[in-house]
Amino acid sequence: MTWKRSGEGASFWSSMSHGTWIRLQCEVVLDTRREARAAMIEEYGPALSRMYSVDDNLIEVFYLQNAKAVILSFTNEKREILF
Repeated sequence: MTWKRSGEGASFWSSMSHGTWIRLQCEVVLDTRREARAAMIEEYGPALSRMYSVDDNLIEVFYLQNAKAVILSFTNEKREILF
């Protein structure tokens, strides 16, 4: 996967699989809430909790906003998904 930052947003491209690929355009937003860090550590369990704690400020959580996924293919029509 490659990405390009442009202004406040970012574009991501995946590698091709069976003649189909996806382009994701979105704003990437830093979530500074303690609850977000706690949820991330809880979701990924021991792998993260061995390295980080919720209050050490070493882990950052991001979310996507104003996102658009474009699925492209050599054989099918373009498909757009907004989320």
